[in-house]
Amino acid sequence: MSGVYGTGLGLPIVVLVTVIAELVTLCIRKLPRSFLTVSLYLFTALGLLCMGLEMLIRHYLEARIFLTWSAVVLTICTILDIAVITMLSRMEKKGAVSHREGGRAKIFYPLVTREEVSMRETRGFLQKVYRGSLGMMVNAMVEDQALSEEEIQELYGILEQAKKKRTGNSPQGEEKER
Repeated sequence: MSGVYGTGLGLPIVVLVTVIAELVTLCIRKLPRSFLTVSLYLFTALGLLCMGLEMLIRHYLEARIFLTWSAVVLTICTILDIAVITMLSRMEKKGAVSHREGGRAKIFYPLVTREEVSMRETRGFLQKVYRGSLGMMVNAMVEDQALSEEEIQELYGILEQAKKKRTGNSPQGEEKER
């Protein structure tokens, strides 16, 4: 806890902040740049700064270094960086998104609509859980008494609409008794 220049916390903190600032600047200048990637760089830098400051302060006060909450913050920031990049890469391989080059940044945009994704996910769920049988799913809901009267009426309406579409909006069967 000496006040002599260079033996306290001032110099190590200045060096740490300078190194992290230079790393962030390097990332922003040399790596792909978009709002998302710059945010990820900044979150990672913040995690590194928190961890470094905590380690310096602990070393200064207790003359020992060990990792604490800031290491967790850094780990989470790194995992988020990797997860977002991996998710976008996988979605691009599956044809759900694409990108265009925007200077040094990749700008991602969707290739499928929300409705298409919703239908694909619904079909996948139905296939995995009920072997593709809509009847099995509805029967499971009925057996579990999970359908309210309003939901049952809604299902009747949906089935009537489907019937009209199949028969080409013919008048037969439109007002059948249930």
